[in-house]
Amino acid sequence: LGNEIRVLTPGPDAIPIRDEVDFLDHTEGRTLDAPYVLAPGGTIHGITVERITLPPDLCGFLEGRSRFARLGLMIHVTSAFVQPGVSNRQVLEMSNVAGHPLQINAGVRLCQIVLMRTYGTSEELLDSLSSKLYGYQGFDAAPLQTGTRQENGLSWSLYRTSSYGRPVELAMADDQGS
Repeated sequence: LGNEIRVLTPGPDAIPIRDEVDFLDHTEGRTLDAPYVLAPGGTIHGITVERITLPPDLCGFLEGRSRFARLGLMIHVTSAFVQPGVSNRQVLEMSNVAGHPLQINAGVRLCQIVLMRTYGTSEELLDSLSSKLYGYQGFDAAPLQTGTRQENGLSWSLYRTSSYGRPVELAMADDQGS
């Protein structure tokens, strides 16, 4: 963990959970020059010291360390996926699910990254999802392409389907054979 955190700004108004909401509008940056006491039920965003740079054929998942989870500190309960081709410092969603305050200190190794090699193009993966998973692993229908975007030097294909009536969105990157 580096020496930068973002803390939710206290206030009486509810934060709307909508697509256009930006966490930066509801948090303030602070430094961890001294330990930060994370109250029970509280959430902060920590930023790693390390810059993670992955090639187009590797992705990763950030995982909290169990020694701290056993004390009630959850790291990256959501958004743990690290995209292929990324090169940045990671933002850690840190939540206290314990019944007591937790003291957060800079320089502590709070998480680890699990790396996975990716194979094939997004079209090949879509074919696999359509033929092997449709009706087998819970997709209600074959994924339909809803758009594309360019990010991290990759071309991303966006798809939508459902599983047991719940919406599922997929984003698959294609490095164009590089």
